[in-house]
Amino acid sequence: MTPEPIFQALLGYRLSAALRAAVELDYFGALEGGPRAAKDVAAARGGTERSARMLLDALAAAAPALLRKSGPRYRLTPLSRKYLLKGSRAYLGDLMPLYGHRTMWDAFYELPEAVRAGRSTIPADAHAEGQEFWETFARATYRDAIPKARKMLELLGPLPRPCAVLDLACGSGAYGEAFATAGADVTLFDQAHVLRRARRLVRARVRWTPGDLFSTPFGGPYDIVLASHVYHHFDEAACRRLTRKIAGALKTGGRLLIQEFVPDEGRSKKAQPLMFALTMLVWTKAGDAYSFSDYRRWLRAEGFGRIRHIPTAMPGDLILGTKRTV
Repeated sequence: MTPEPIFQALLGYRLSAALRAAVELDYFGALEGGPRAAKDVAAARGGTERSARMLLDALAAAAPALLRKSGPRYRLTPLSRKYLLKGSRAYLGDLMPLYGHRTMWDAFYELPEAVRAGRSTIPADAHAEGQEFWETFARATYRDAIPKARKMLELLGPLPRPCAVLDLACGSGAYGEAFATAGADVTLFDQAHVLRRARRLVRARVRWTPGDLFSTPFGGPYDIVLASHVYHHFDEAACRRLTRKIAGALKTGGRLLIQEFVPDEGRSKKAQPLMFALTMLVWTKAGDAYSFSDYRRWLRAEGFGRIRHIPTAMPGDLILGTKRTV
């Protein structure tokens, strides 16, 4: 028995920083044409031969699934070629401004204080008025949301005609835009400064409604409400209030489609949503990652039936409920 797993956990931030640097410098792009030495990568993308060698060596040793080294030369792997080259349709580098955002890294540095306080202790948390992070979030997640929006449409099947859709806390607006392109009458709802960013991204014809989730009327009635990564920002009482308000904005037979990080019922097996819950501790006043049984309970209490949990890959599972006929 050695303490190696402890050291790996304590020093995991170094690999995150190395990957962030390689993506921001586009070192993976420098290797697109084939294996190259550190001096060639530095000449193409910036840095010195020494600094490029240090970064590439660290990645090749710590993340061989992303980078391989043979002699003095480095080469891409199928994984990095698919997800870390800017020309790839599956490119994930656009998310780096989000995952590498200084606000989030600083928030995690304050994790001991957040544990003591039971909530975020940073000066401007997720709920701060005009929080700039949400503009970065909108810009960074637009491209990544497009394939997930297609899966949402496939799950829901043919849309009714006409079809009114509300995209709550829409962020980039990509989900609502996909529904608008499919023929729906879409309303994008978010804070005013986030909608200003979304207007630069969304090309479809949509309605824009700035406001607060709890105090601004949603309008409607709607056939579909999209709530992507909304619930995790709040405590259970607020989640129940939000569900009630959504139900009031839906037509009878209308559907609520939630996208969220959903832990297993025992909260012991799925690491990613549980780590995300920790993010909510350092980033929000009372947020959490909730299990499917939590969502099912909230939806049933507000008259939803046919409630389904559809596990998917990142950026989260889907939960679908239908407002019952009264």
